[in-house]
Amino acid sequence: SLSKLSLQGKFDTLKQDLQDNLFVELHIKDGSLIYKDSLNPLVFEQANILYHKGFAQAQFIHLSYDKIPLDGSNVTLQDIWNKPKLIVQILANAPLDEKIHKILRAFHIRIPLVQKSGTIDANVSLEIPLNTGKMEVIGHLTSEGSTMLLGNQEILIHDADIWLKDGMIAFENLAFNTTQTLQSNGRLSLLIDTNAKTLLGSAYLENLAIEPDSGVFVLHDSTLAILGDFSGDSMLLSLPTLQIDLDLGETSTISLHNLDQLTTYSSLIRDYAARGNAQLRLHDSENIEFELLLYDHNLPLHTKNGSALKPLTLFGNIQAGNVKLRSSGGEIALDSTNDGVNVSLHNLKVDISSNAVSQGSSGKTSAIALQGENLTLDIKGRKLLAQTLSLHKDKKGNLTGKITNGNSIFNIQYNGTLLSILGTRITDKILNALLATNAFDGGVYTLLAEYQQEILKVNLNILKGTVKDLVGLQNMIAFIDTIPSLLMFKTPDFDQDGYKVESGSLDVEINGDSLLVRKMELNGNSLDIVGNGKIALDSNRLDLNLTLSTFKALGTVLSSIPIVNFVIMGDDGSFTTHIHVTGTLQKPKFGLSVLQDTAQDMFQAPGNLLERTLEIPSQLIP
Repeated sequence: SLSKLSLQGKFDTLKQDLQDNLFVELHIKDGSLIYKDSLNPLVFEQANILYHKGFAQAQFIHLSYDKIPLDGSNVTLQDIWNKPKLIVQILANAPLDEKIHKILRAFHIRIPLVQKSGTIDANVSLEIPLNTGKMEVIGHLTSEGSTMLLGNQEILIHDADIWLKDGMIAFENLAFNTTQTLQSNGRLSLLIDTNAKTLLGSAYLENLAIEPDSGVFVLHDSTLAILGDFSGDSMLLSLPTLQIDLDLGETSTISLHNLDQLTTYSSLIRDYAARGNAQLRLHDSENIEFELLLYDHNLPLHTKNGSALKPLTLFGNIQAGNVKLRSSGGEIALDSTNDGVNVSLHNLKVDISSNAVSQGSSGKTSAIALQGENLTLDIKGRKLLAQTLSLHKDKKGNLTGKITNGNSIFNIQYNGTLLSILGTRITDKILNALLATNAFDGGVYTLLAEYQQEILKVNLNILKGTVKDLVGLQNMIAFIDTIPSLLMFKTPDFDQDGYKVESGSLDVEINGDSLLVRKMELNGNSLDIVGNGKIALDSNRLDLNLTLSTFKALGTVLSSIPIVNFVIMGDDGSFTTHIHVTGTLQKPKFGLSVLQDTAQDMFQAPGNLLERTLEIPSQLIP
């Protein structure tokens, strides 16, 4: 309805009189406005339009766009006759969703944020020249609480103060936090250029973390520069200080270009001295793929021939809190769930005495199951060959396990204070590798070791084996060769080829720098050796006492003749002598024991035989 139309003037010049004197008042009910065919129309219940002196202004009642209320918004058309210009004042409370982005794109404005929840209070003024020139935009947007999507990453915004000026958007001191893969909170200031499709700014981060319980990345109280580019289909962000790039789109990628730069913030990288790069692909908050290329690391793993396992490529994924990790060569596999961690190792040499084995960054207690095949376990230079390995640690820290190699079996138990290892049916090859020696040839061995309160106790049992070198066995044989009266102790079972043992045992205890030989008993067909003593591990100094007993076979023959048995063999049916071992492990020295007279008896055998004859018990004489 046209409620009023008036025109005053002399009408000398119609155009000028129309500009100066025309007054129009127009009312439109249930109407719509169309600016672009690509946009839905603005609809309203009523519009009151006034025109006077080249200016037209519209006031709307219940104006809306696609069901978004725009009450309070108005449109002004200025200077219609000369330089017509449309001024649109938009007042709205709506989410920054696809509807709003469609409008912004129509005005060639692109903002790399989509609002998932909450609303924004907007007061935006558009000044649009209708003949020539560029549109001017001035606006102020606020939000007290909302969830934004940057790519596929959620950002929780607590209070936002956003300013628009033409193609520039400024976020001032925006408080935010994230709760997905990137866990962070702090305040953000950004300047977005919607024309160049770039952004720059800085973020004060109270915290920034990726898998903090595992020590992957944790940063506190830091200010980081931010650079961005959203000219493509995704948002590219760069944190140049940390050499981290983020490609945030439907599938987002985090690239860590230099792990060295993250040592301060990652205990995992620091513990394992990791050097290289990594990439994480975030399909969604529940599915993260990753790939690591490590040029250097201190993982206690080597190839079977002992060469370094470098470079090492690891890949896997994190889904719903479960982690799967594999090495490109198939040597390493790890599966971590809420129930525990399963690790598989194949065809590797493992340094189980390395500090890296026991280091943990999270303090989190999980059950761990370790399976292995064809492994060499290196224990401070001593090697244990494992065709199969099975270890399990429960959440309380108790450990049980088994290592097998052929018929040889090692059972392992640890209850938090006592570690015990029982090895049965051990072969000479396995024992020599474990002890880093070639002292044993043939035979079957049983090993029991217990470690508690920094004290190691070991018991070794021998069955039908040959001892080739045990604390300078060859040196001891050479020593016997120098003393004629000791040559009786050289037998076919005790010579330069070694010492054949029918059965025997060795009990030792290691406490600090001291190795205590509590008892050594070696039984051969014709010679027994019994001993004890200690070895100073810091200096390798020896202090051992050995007792050699021989003529056992002869004693068996003569045992039926009581007098002969008593005179020649003594009460135990054998000749004995005592040897004191000193010097070092590298250069042992042997001497007759000053604590015993038996060796001197050997030099004075005739007199001793006479003396023992006089000591024959009277009950043995007929």
